Amino acid sequence: MSTRDTSDVDHQLDFSAFVETRWRLAVARAYRLTLDPSEAEELAQDSFVRVWEKWDRIASQNPDAYLQRVLTNRYLSRTRRLVTMRRLVHVLRHSDSQPDPAEELSERDMLLQALQHLTPTQRAVVLLRFVEDLSVAQVADILGCSTGSIKTHTSRALATLRQILPTTIELPT
Repeated sequence: MSTRDTSDVDHQLDFSAFVETRWRLAVARAYRLTLDPSEAEELAQDSFVRVWEKWDRIASQNPDAYLQRVLTNRYLSRTRRLVTMRRLVHVLRHSDSQPDPAEELSERDMLLQALQHLTPTQRAVVLLRFVEDLSVAQVADILGCSTGSIKTHTSRALATLRQILPTTIELPT
């Protein structure tokens, strides 16, 4: 086996170990964004494919940060494409039915439903800031925008959630 072949094998083993140790966390993060288990697995898998494509460049840097950025950006890209499709389906169905307000929902279910009222970017910001507990600067870096933009998205998202959720659910300030 040549030196080149050996380094290729080591390279692949490094990536395999990376995937093995980060898979569950990536799927959990993806689930918090998509709110759907199967979409979360697909998003995580797609993100790892993107990371593999750049592995030569990022392996020695910060592959965790790159994975998180790819995961978030892939989610936002998918969401933009799906919005048009969902609007079309909604119009075609002419669905006027509303969920039964008498149904009791758990706090978790209310939060998940409320998150669906946020824009994809707002949802990503809220989850990265308050679930992942990242700073404004870290979220700005992941999403590739300014800290001012993150603050604006956070403020608007929290205002929307405050309007939707009952006062018994405490939100960050």
